[in-house]
Amino acid sequence: MSMFQGLVDILKNIKIRHDLIYLFLFALFLRSIYFILVLTQLGVSGLLEATPDCVNYVHIAQGFPSILFQPDRMLYTFGPGYGLFLAPFFLIFGISGVPVIIFQIILSSLSCLMIYKLARMLRCTYIVSMTAGILAAISYTAISLSSLLLSGNVYFFFFLLSLILFLRAMEKDSARDYVLSGLIMGYCILTRSIGQFWIVAMIIIAAGTYLHRKKIDKQMSLTFWRYLKRPLISIILTSGIVLIWVIRNWIVVGVPITSAAAIVGTAKLTSLTIERLEDRPWGEIIGDWHKDFEETHGYPTQTLADSYQAYKTGILNIIAEHPGEVFKTYMKFTWANIHDLNYLPRNHFPDYKRYAVFIEYKILKRFYIDSLILILSLAGCIILLIRRQYYIATILSLIFIYYGLLGGFAPWQGSRLFYPGQIGWSILCSVSMVAILRFVSKRCKLLLGKG
Repeated sequence: MSMFQGLVDILKNIKIRHDLIYLFLFALFLRSIYFILVLTQLGVSGLLEATPDCVNYVHIAQGFPSILFQPDRMLYTFGPGYGLFLAPFFLIFGISGVPVIIFQIILSSLSCLMIYKLARMLRCTYIVSMTAGILAAISYTAISLSSLLLSGNVYFFFFLLSLILFLRAMEKDSARDYVLSGLIMGYCILTRSIGQFWIVAMIIIAAGTYLHRKKIDKQMSLTFWRYLKRPLISIILTSGIVLIWVIRNWIVVGVPITSAAAIVGTAKLTSLTIERLEDRPWGEIIGDWHKDFEETHGYPTQTLADSYQAYKTGILNIIAEHPGEVFKTYMKFTWANIHDLNYLPRNHFPDYKRYAVFIEYKILKRFYIDSLILILSLAGCIILLIRRQYYIATILSLIFIYYGLLGGFAPWQGSRLFYPGQIGWSILCSVSMVAILRFVSKRCKLLLGKG
């Protein structure tokens, strides 16, 4: 309940205004129409198996709570967060994806209001904040993810909620907000392990907030270390939740990590490097790691811990032999994921897959529509720096860069991997779009005035 209490508090502070209600209803309408179209293609039963990951998440949710004490491969790979989200719905409504997706659509629509709220908290103008909310509402990736039993939509919502609470806690010095932010961020990391390094980003944001406040309030006498005591509440709680899960994996699985997603992603990255260098399938390379393990230990990989050890040895050997080439592969995938397209409709509309592929490659990629977000975000960041709005630029760029860099460990995911980066790019794009429109408007007025 504490997670939703934080959301209630935030929404209470947003005055009841027709523009925000319309924004929510607009986002809700787009997602609802999309979901109805999905149902005409997949049917109710098809929602549970729309992608292989959907099947895996359903498996985790059905196994709660006993699965927590078993060395289950899927739980070890994905973490417990989204399965824990699904389990109450399955308990109340039965094994059906419809109630879950309806709730996800609501969360996704609320996220548009929360992006507006975040922009206002960062002292953006009304038009920039509302434009950011509209961009979030029409995001094709957000709309698609809300209609799938995947963790992306839930992670996005709670990550954004935690971020807003963390910023509000530092602004108001609220212990309760620090606690809520830490608990929610801990849950986020158990939902998607991509968030496990955000703890470092929280320290950077705390330091940036301290410098920002000290610049504004010359009378502020707190040293950074005294100031950091309060943000440490969130950081320690987040770290504690993650540590508990790491210990659980150590005891039950035999491997002290957050989830196998990190090791699997790095394994794919390094094996694809060898594929590029030696023209051998990356799956064959990983198979060789298992053979090497058997030769070394005298028995094949039998447990998850054995597989982890085989992967770890193979990864370290490749990095040691080809550090530059591995980095080259990493940067290639990072670049690809930052401005990749949304491929989810292929699963949602199987009867029209060829039309979806045609639009993706013959229109969107051909005319570089996929690069537009990157260009506008970069322009927005430059504009903020020129205006000396360093604090806003730091937070938004940090979100963008964080999810951009981690995308290099998971190729072929499309735009859904970089989806949380939308929190940063929707506002940065809005800054540049509004600035461009104002510039054009002024130029038109000058030309008309001269005429």
